[in-house]
Amino acid sequence: MSLIPLQTNCLSEIRFQAAETDAQRLDEHFLRTGQLLGPLHGLPVSLQDKFNVEGLESACGYVSWLGERKDGASEGVLIKRLRHLGAIFFVKTNVPMSMLVGLYIILHLIPRVRLTQTRFRWERRVTI
Repeated sequence: MSLIPLQTNCLSEIRFQAAETDAQRLDEHFLRTGQLLGPLHGLPVSLQDKFNVEGLESACGYVSWLGERKDGASEGVLIKRLRHLGAIFFVKTNVPMSMLVGLYIILHLIPRVRLTQTRFRWERRVTI
């Protein structure tokens, strides 16, 4: 294990060994065929924790989502496409606190906004 996550606290998942295995697989493909797998052949890619990757957890900042490793069926189109183009996933990064702004809006702002219909238009009134 590297000291990087201990110093920065920015990584939620580390897959250095699996990434090295993926890179060796791409190298073998290149030596065998003489062609790159795709335009992202061998490019190391870090992903936010909100993306499901096979064999890794995806918590998106919620502790209650920890402990369940994702399977290949739960991977999204973006992840499958990046993998098909030759990208190598090596870490997942934490989701910033700014991502929780949606929860703040739902819990605190939306209950204060009332939409009322007038004869010609919808009016938006905010009560504070």
